[in-house]
Amino acid sequence: MFKLVFLIQVILLIGACSNIPETIRYAPEADIRLSDVQKNFSAYQGSRVRWGGTLLKVKNTETATTLQILAYPLRYYGRPDISSVAQGRFIAQTTRFLDPEIYTKDTEITVTGQLVGQAERQIDTKTLKLPVIDSSQIYIWPKSRRRNYGYQYGYGYCGFPPYYGNYYYGGYGYGGYYY
Repeated sequence: MFKLVFLIQVILLIGACSNIPETIRYAPEADIRLSDVQKNFSAYQGSRVRWGGTLLKVKNTETATTLQILAYPLRYYGRPDISSVAQGRFIAQTTRFLDPEIYTKDTEITVTGQLVGQAERQIDTKTLKLPVIDSSQIYIWPKSRRRNYGYQYGYGYCGFPPYYGNYYYGGYGYGGYYY
């Protein structure tokens, strides 16, 4: 019985990850980090990158949409690891209209594309030069679904992971949508 349940879980996990586009799931050969580009943009201009993070701002114009993204390191399959320390900001642009009701603040997003330039943005009283990606793929990750099953344990319990605080959580999902 245990083997059957395990086999079903493996099949579901493989199926859930299969809807992630390959350009999002796999890093480019030269996996260029945002910190490297921030130090020396001219050395990386024209390179293909795969970066992700949480969405800060969306701006639509007649001809393009720009997304300002707070960057986080990516997990092996391309999802931003928002439990890590943020690495800075970057801008993704596309000629498509992206609805701000879908692309909302704090949405987890992964972008692939080519580094095409830098844009100055005012953050409080500081002006920053942010790398700009001409995006070929933008992927929105679904919100994590944590469920509190209400199993409360006393202090000192070393329960089965995932274990957070005094409660057992579960139910993380994969899959999302992209254009």
